[in-house]
Amino acid sequence: MRNTKMLAATCAVFAAIGWPTESSVAQTTLADHGANPVSLWSERGAATILQKPNPTGTEQERRPIVFLDMATLHRAIDAAVSQAPAESQAAAAHAAAYTVLKTLYPQRAQHYEEAYSTAMSALHDGPAVARGESLGSAEAGKLLARRAGDGRWADVPPAEPGTAPGAFRGIKPINQTVPRIRPFALATAAQFRGPPPPALDGDQWARDLAETRARGGAASPASEREIEDARFHTEPPPPYWTRNLVRFARSQDSLAANARLMAVLWVTQADATIACFEAKYHYYRWRPATVIAQADKAWKPRLRTPNHPEYPAAHSCATAALAESLALFFGTRELAFAFDSKATGTTHHWASVDDMVTEVREARIVGGMHFRAATDAGEKLGIEVARWVVGRL
Repeated sequence: MRNTKMLAATCAVFAAIGWPTESSVAQTTLADHGANPVSLWSERGAATILQKPNPTGTEQERRPIVFLDMATLHRAIDAAVSQAPAESQAAAAHAAAYTVLKTLYPQRAQHYEEAYSTAMSALHDGPAVARGESLGSAEAGKLLARRAGDGRWADVPPAEPGTAPGAFRGIKPINQTVPRIRPFALATAAQFRGPPPPALDGDQWARDLAETRARGGAASPASEREIEDARFHTEPPPPYWTRNLVRFARSQDSLAANARLMAVLWVTQADATIACFEAKYHYYRWRPATVIAQADKAWKPRLRTPNHPEYPAAHSCATAALAESLALFFGTRELAFAFDSKATGTTHHWASVDDMVTEVREARIVGGMHFRAATDAGEKLGIEVARWVVGRL
């Protein structure tokens, strides 16, 4: 799955700018250096964006999209901090985050106004703080101007249930506007669209169909761990990602490094999601719940199937994008870290980024939501997006 030559070339670029490479770090465990302005605004940003849509207000208040607005928030923080001298970085981070949130979500000030006042009052007044505050506001303003009219309100005709063999049968599928959203780093949403799903008369399709039918049904045999893994990854992505990714905002011993890492992770998540749903609605592939039930009326997926096309698998897109971003940033795939899920109330520990990807891949099959070709395609897309974003951010 990994393109060794491409990864080596990417690592060579990182070595030139001072990032670690895979050859320089063999094994590491995610550190926790404590709260800082980046983690503060990751948490306050999530609290702001995760609220229910407002009936009136800005485009974002009426249609909050977590991966988009968290990417904007962290990209603004990174842009400000990267240009500020050390004594001005904290003020720059606070001002950039505050400017993004008050511009996108002016009606939700209760989630960030007091935090900003408290954070700024804790800094020593003086020219350095004033410069940081001015720089942060200016950099956020530039980014917000570039992101204006991002496409979240694109006029997309409602998708109709397909009738041809292989076509998605869902009624009023979700996330139809996502393919129309302007990416942050990709040239187009379709830049890394992969090949079509397996032909319905081929051997791969037959194998995938048999596997999901055997492993992913409500009555299919599975171990307790397999079922727990499948359920773990059913928490809705917005709270799952925002709560777990904030761990990385505390993982570095410098504010600038935390700012860059979080910008990388959220921009990668945003562009991978946009690219993934572009491919989903391009291929418009049916779900196991449709095709397997046609042959076996008693078959039902083990877990609820999301109402959007099957190929490629969105969880695999997002997870592989995260894994590749982390591997490139930390210089190793052997990164030990943990995420928790509200769906199960448990915490999963992984010894490597690839362990996380493998767990998600198998979970989506055991859950009965996907075929293996879709998870493989999602992983490939996520890796390609991550390498593109990390090399250009």
